[in-house]
Amino acid sequence: MAPAPGGKKSLRRSATSANLAEKANEVSCAHASRRHPIAQQLFTTTVLFVLYMVVGVLVYAFGFEEVKLCESDEALEAADDGLGEPCFERWTWVDALYFSMATMSTVGYGDLAPGSSGSRAFTVVFIIVGVAVVFTSIGSLMNIATEPLFDKARTLLDRLFPPRLIDVTANGVYPIRKGAAGKGDFRHPGRAPFYYAKNLLPLALVVVVLQLLCAAVFTALEPGLDYGSAVYFCFVTATTVGYGDVRISTQAARGFACVHVLLSVAMVGALISDIESVRAERLIAFKELRLLRRKLDADLIRSLDKDGDGVDKVVFVVGMLTALELVTWEDAEPFMKQFESLDQNRDGKLTGDDLELLAKVHEERVAAGERRLSEFEVGVRCEHVGRGTGRVTEAYDDGTRVIKFDTGERHRYKPASLHKIKVTVGEDAAEAAAAGRRRSWLPSLNPSGLSQSSPV
Repeated sequence: MAPAPGGKKSLRRSATSANLAEKANEVSCAHASRRHPIAQQLFTTTVLFVLYMVVGVLVYAFGFEEVKLCESDEALEAADDGLGEPCFERWTWVDALYFSMATMSTVGYGDLAPGSSGSRAFTVVFIIVGVAVVFTSIGSLMNIATEPLFDKARTLLDRLFPPRLIDVTANGVYPIRKGAAGKGDFRHPGRAPFYYAKNLLPLALVVVVLQLLCAAVFTALEPGLDYGSAVYFCFVTATTVGYGDVRISTQAARGFACVHVLLSVAMVGALISDIESVRAERLIAFKELRLLRRKLDADLIRSLDKDGDGVDKVVFVVGMLTALELVTWEDAEPFMKQFESLDQNRDGKLTGDDLELLAKVHEERVAAGERRLSEFEVGVRCEHVGRGTGRVTEAYDDGTRVIKFDTGERHRYKPASLHKIKVTVGEDAAEAAAAGRRRSWLPSLNPSGLSQSSPV
């Protein structure tokens, strides 16, 4: 914050500044609560995931007692009667866990499936919850957890293969950037193959290495599965294609498949999301470059000059961001109005004096509004310039009044906002204005030329 007029770099030690300090402390605490989004997301995702898997195991392994073709040696030996009849055995808890993971991730191998009408009806709900709630949370956690790591990897690639800088201001002055190629103050996106490679290579490389490692594990856990088929199986799984032509049947392999699906599908989802993000960033970068290279002309200035007062730095920046389609004027205007309401001395800056003066004006308005509360009893007719006439319909102990206007709108006013209201005491506002009656206006609270406007 800029120092206050008179050389003061801190707020005056007063009751008002103490309140401001308390508010600042609340804001600081609120920011502190958001410093560790990974921990909060990890807790929420873990609870959702564990509950989902526990429900799946209980329902499919112990509830509906689903069955499958015999896979275990014990079941095959017991069913070897020489008649060639098909042999069935119940799902184990590992099978139920494996099926739940394949369902949640939409892999859908097809080697296990619910067999009864009840279990199929439950599976429909199970699919919706798993895909829309649980796995979405897992994907979000994966993005949060891996983003810092891959950002560092991209930064390293940026240093090894520095981008071309362009002097868009053409003033010969540019910041010195370590490893930057050329002279300039804007990073040129470069050719598409190099741009996409630098931004996507770290995550893509991790996904590929993970599949190769997991394939080696599957060959050790699934007898008769060669490495080539295992690699194929891993990539089919990671992309959620799930052909089902390569099957795993041992309990150990299915248990590891749960881990493989969880990591691989989430990472591939993050990679696909990154592809779209990188593409959008590249388009914005080229659009920004065209704007920076564009010579200023009268038409451009007129398009930015909304009120005819000329174009200042803020309007120019917002105008450029609007041209980039990053924001709109409608997005920026509420913040500009908020700034104007906080800038009490109208010097174009926010200082400690502005905040103190704003708090003082607010306190005076509250006190004046409380003195007028007796005028705003239920049933009293009143007028708010710009909104029309209405009637007080509700009165609360804290001084809040609810006014229903003749247009049908209802607004709640706190004591500090009652200075906007004129009581007409049973007469139409138009008649009161015609008679020249001006009742119960708030005495001027406009020290040093301050504006009386304030949000309701």
